[in-house]
Amino acid sequence: MAERVTSALGTRTIRGVMWSYASLAGVRLLVLASTAVLARLLTPHEFGLVALALIFTTVFDALRDLGFNQALIVAKREDVDREAETAFRFTLLSGVVLAGVVAAISPLAADFFRRPELLALLAVLGLNLPLRSLGLTHYALAQRRLDFRSRTAAEVAEVILRGGVGIGLAVAGKGPWSLVLGYLAGTLAWSIALWALVRWRPSLHGPRGRVSTLIRFGGPLTVVSLIGVGMSYVDNLFVGRVLGTTALGTYALGYRLPEMVIVEIVTAVGLVLFPAFAQLDRDGLRRALIVTSRYSMLLMLPLAAALFVLAGPLVAALFGPRWHAAVPVVRILSVGFMGGPLGQVSGNAFLATKRVGVMLRLAVPQGILLVTLIAIFVDHGIAAVAACQAGTRILFAAIALVVAIRVFDLSPRELWYASLPAIAATAGMVAVIVPLERAIHSPWPALLACSLLGGAVYMGLVWLFARDSLRALWAMARPRASV
Repeated sequence: MAERVTSALGTRTIRGVMWSYASLAGVRLLVLASTAVLARLLTPHEFGLVALALIFTTVFDALRDLGFNQALIVAKREDVDREAETAFRFTLLSGVVLAGVVAAISPLAADFFRRPELLALLAVLGLNLPLRSLGLTHYALAQRRLDFRSRTAAEVAEVILRGGVGIGLAVAGKGPWSLVLGYLAGTLAWSIALWALVRWRPSLHGPRGRVSTLIRFGGPLTVVSLIGVGMSYVDNLFVGRVLGTTALGTYALGYRLPEMVIVEIVTAVGLVLFPAFAQLDRDGLRRALIVTSRYSMLLMLPLAAALFVLAGPLVAALFGPRWHAAVPVVRILSVGFMGGPLGQVSGNAFLATKRVGVMLRLAVPQGILLVTLIAIFVDHGIAAVAACQAGTRILFAAIALVVAIRVFDLSPRELWYASLPAIAATAGMVAVIVPLERAIHSPWPALLACSLLGGAVYMGLVWLFARDSLRALWAMARPRASV
C-alpha cells in the first residue's frame, strides 16, 4: 500500500520532503539555541517590545507582493521568466514603499501601546521589508524547481547571522536593539545567499508578464495570507495593549516553541507539497493526499505530544526560571497545533488546484471567531489567549479536512487508517514519558531520559504498526548505484 501511494508523489518529491524535514530540523536547532541564549540575556519586557514591532512589519510583509511570487509556482513554463520580472519589480517597489509606511505609522503605534521606545524600533525594523523583497522572487523560483538546497543554504545563512549579531549586541547591552538589528542582518544574508545560488537575474529591459495574470491568483491568496498573519499576531496585539509588554514577551516566547517545533516544520513541508501537488492529476492528487497525511502525522503528532508533556523541563532548561509563566502557553498551543499536518496538506491541495476561494471562505470566519474570543477572554491572562488560539485552530483544521474530503473525493476510512499508526505510537510514547517526567525533577536529566526512552518506544511502535511506510521511505532516501 505505502509503495503504491508513494509513487503518486514521485521519488523526487518524497526525497524533497525528507530533505526539507532534515534541513529544517538543523535550522530550527540553530534558532532554538540562539533564542535560548537571548532569553537568558534579555528580559520579557525587551522581548515584548520587539514582538509589538513585529505585529506591524509582519502584516505589511503579507501585503508586499500580492501573492505574485506564489503565482510563479503554478505559472506555465513559457511564462515564468516574464512573470518573474514583473513579480520582482513589483515586490521590490512595494517593499520600499511599505518601509516608508511603517516609519510613518511608528509614532501612532508607540502612542497606541504607550511605549515611546517602540517608535525607533519599529521604524528601523521596517527596513526588513525591502531587504527581504530582494530575495523573494529567487526563493519562489527555487521552490518551483524543488531546489531545496539553495533554500536551505539561504535559511542557514539567515539564522547564523541573525543569531550571531543578536547575541553579540545583547552581550554588549543593546537590549531590544539586539533583536531588531539581528533580524536585519539575517534577512540581508538570506537575500545575498539566494542571489548567489539561484540562477536568475532581473533585467531592467526584459519582457514583463501581465499583472492581471499574476493578481488573479495572487490577490485572493494575499487576503488569505493577511488573515493568517492576523490570526498569528492578533493575540500579540491584545496582550500587548491589555496585559503589557512583559506579559507579551512571556507569551511570545511560549508561542515560539510550538511554532518552531510544529508550525514551521509543517510550513516547510508545504513548500515542497505545493509545487508537487500542482503537477498531479485528480487521481494522483487524491492518493498523494493520503500518503502525505500519513507521513506528516507520523512526524508531527509525537512532536506535539512530547512538547505538551515536556514543556516544563524544556522551558526551564532552555530559557531559565524567569520564563516559567510561558509553560501553560506552550502546552495549550502544542495541542492547538496538532491539527496542523492535516490542515496543511488539505490547504496545499486547495492552493495547487487554484481553489483559493475555498481557502478564503474558510479563513474569514476563522479570523472573525478568533478576534471575538480573544477580545472576550484576554483579561483572563495569556493562558486564556493561548486557549482561544488553540480552540479556533483545531475547529477549523477539522472543517478544512471535511471540505477536502468532499472536494477531492477522499475516503475518511483511508484517512483514518493513514493516521492510526501515528496515533497508536504516540499514545504508547506518552504512556512512557509522563511518569518518567514526573519522577525526574531536574530539567536536563528529565529531557534526556524522556527523549531516549520515549523515542525508542515510539520508533518501535511505528515499526510494529507502519513498517511498510518506513521501508518505503528508506528505499527512496537510500542512494542507488548508477547503472
